[in-house]
Amino acid sequence: MYTRFVSLAGIHGGADASHHQLDRLAASPLADALRETSNMPTKTFTSGRIKKADYNTASRQLDLHWDNKTVLAYKHVPEEVYRRLCSAPNPAAYWEDRIAEEYPKGTPMTSSADPDGAKKLDDLFGGGD
Repeated sequence: MYTRFVSLAGIHGGADASHHQLDRLAASPLADALRETSNMPTKTFTSGRIKKADYNTASRQLDLHWDNKTVLAYKHVPEEVYRRLCSAPNPAAYWEDRIAEEYPKGTPMTSSADPDGAKKLDDLFGGGD
């Protein structure tokens, strides 16, 4: 698997691309998703109490997803602290020692998904079986 990077000018014929086309592309949902993804590294943990860590490099917010389905958010977390959490032998112990009381709590960037959400959508729109 590989990732291909394309410049905006190269999509519509290089230098011949109009400013309007480039503006429209830059404002597209795909461009928004790419910007958001590049600002939000995620680390999934395979063991321990922390299941996933989302970090927004622009806002410096860290969201920690726990095994009990709760999400704790911390503001003003330096990127280096996120990196150290991701490489810690015991991320929950690192959180307790270096994050829990050091950084102000915030509102999670994404709300916890409702486990019955897919069923509710299927019921509403008649999808599925």
